[in-house]
Amino acid sequence: IWSGAVGSPILELELELKEGSVSDLMNLAGELASRFHLHPEPLSKYARGLALLDCGQPMQPVIWSSKSQFTPSGLLLLCVKDIFVSQSDSIKQQCTPNTIRALRIHIRRLRSLLKFFEPLLQKEGFKTHTEKLRQWGDLLGKIRDLDVLTAAWHEFSSLCNTLPDHANHWIDLITERRGFLSATVLYTLEQGELTRGLFELQGWLLQEKDSDQEMSNLVSETETHVQKMLTTAVKDLRSEIAAINGIPKIRQLHVLRIRIKRMRYLLEALSVVSCFHDD
Repeated sequence: IWSGAVGSPILELELELKEGSVSDLMNLAGELASRFHLHPEPLSKYARGLALLDCGQPMQPVIWSSKSQFTPSGLLLLCVKDIFVSQSDSIKQQCTPNTIRALRIHIRRLRSLLKFFEPLLQKEGFKTHTEKLRQWGDLLGKIRDLDVLTAAWHEFSSLCNTLPDHANHWIDLITERRGFLSATVLYTLEQGELTRGLFELQGWLLQEKDSDQEMSNLVSETETHVQKMLTTAVKDLRSEIAAINGIPKIRQLHVLRIRIKRMRYLLEALSVVSCFHDD
């Protein structure tokens, strides 16, 4: 891709389904990604060309049909797309605190949405995919905890006139541990392990080919499930908050905070189709 004297190399593999199962194609893509250390490029060649012209990096919109936009699979596939974008940023920027945080949030958002739609999804394979996402979330969470601790330490130390002699040694240990974990994550991302898992998840979500009538029924079922489950979750949260007497315990606040964050992840994931859905 050339813009004057500035260029960006193209090194890509494209798979096209002529016949057969989309699920099998995605599993093949995952195998190739793991074996040859590949990962998706979220930017089109056109967007990369604009980037060379300093026109920014506009993402190419994904067009969803009116029948598939508001189904569990459609919403989950949108979340997977966001993870691929965050993964690309993490690799290019060498796992900075901001990219690690964004990648972790998108994975947690996908996990929350999977759990939310569990009653509407096929049972076989569900635990396998959620467990893989949980493991990634735990690994990224360890790095995120160290980043938060480091930021808090720097803020605290800036307010102190004097610090113990061993203070710098303590922050050096945290930095060393963070460097080890981020190097591990970066290596695993570059090897295509997360890509493989996400491709396999996509294949699992795309196993069923529904007729137009079945798709319409699924959209209606999804709407009913979303309204019912969100209404119930909000009522439960309000009741739990109302039941707090006096100063709550730290553990109680922590559990409540996690539930509210999961609710936020769900609303963020569901809101991506609000501008398309006009029924």
